[in-house]
Amino acid sequence: LTEAAQVMLDYDPLLVTCAEGLIETEHPYAYAARACFEELLEAEGGGEKAMPLVSRIVPGIRAALVSPSKTTFEGGVVAATQLSAAVGEELNSHIHYLVAQMNRKSSDKALAPKILKAFQTFEEYGGPDALKVIKTKVPTYCSIYF
Repeated sequence: LTEAAQVMLDYDPLLVTCAEGLIETEHPYAYAARACFEELLEAEGGGEKAMPLVSRIVPGIRAALVSPSKTTFEGGVVAATQLSAAVGEELNSHIHYLVAQMNRKSSDKALAPKILKAFQTFEEYGGPDALKVIKTKVPTYCSIYF
């Protein structure tokens, strides 16, 4: 889509549908859901349009994080990171659902760097309130500010 078309798009239900599609494992559905999710959040005004939908987006991301598929889990981590950067503190009341699931696979050497980046993004854009939630679920997490 052109940038002008993205600005005019109604994100409800498109962004929610993309979040629900994060659990897809077959091509082209998996690619389409992830690419669309990223493009919508990065579009001009995407974060503002996503803010009122956060409570409906998080269950889709969480579903990806509980998937037995490593690729789907990784897509969920990336989507959570993108959402945090787009909506900032709006995600704070929901990150406990995401952090708990991510922490379960943080010992996987291939996933650990992406999970850490997600936690750092939650803290960067969510501030001290996000840090409290992260530290509650992951006591060994070290703040990016200390």
